[in-house]
Amino acid sequence: MLPDNDQYVICLGSNTPDAKQRLDEAADYIARCGSIVRGTDCYPTAPEYAGEKFPYLNRVLVLDCPLGEDGLQTLLKSYESAVRARCVQPGRVNLDIDIVMHGSNVLRPRDFAAKYFKMGFAALHSRKAHEGHGEEAGADEGDGHTAHGAGNIYECETGADAGKKYQCKRET
Repeated sequence: MLPDNDQYVICLGSNTPDAKQRLDEAADYIARCGSIVRGTDCYPTAPEYAGEKFPYLNRVLVLDCPLGEDGLQTLLKSYESAVRARCVQPGRVNLDIDIVMHGSNVLRPRDFAAKYFKMGFAALHSRKAHEGHGEEAGADEGDGHTAHGAGNIYECETGADAGKKYQCKRET
């Protein structure tokens, strides 16, 4: 199911010992920005980028939100910065919040193509994703979608949206 034009697909991540608590608190904050209409529970992923050594917990949420993209981005990054300011452990990310999609537009191609996002995005299409906020759910592993050539066109490979294409809105 493609997100509606007023919906945002948001990826959360943390690699601290209290990651689940951090992601749950962030999801509670995000729910106050609109209405979480679908989401995954926390799921583990391996570090994907050079220099990272601690495993992550991630979550993907679909937020129905009347705020514009810039307004939501400002609120989420302000919250993320406040939480990150409390982390002093080298190699640890106590919270990462990224708006990966707005409607069918891919805002963050690097995250959209990363396994940590693919797993959650694919789970949104499975029975293991939950409607609303506060219910328990899991995630099944799978790539979900693949980037295709120049022009930043992405194609969903699993679930109800298999074969549907997403257009990248901007480079990051």
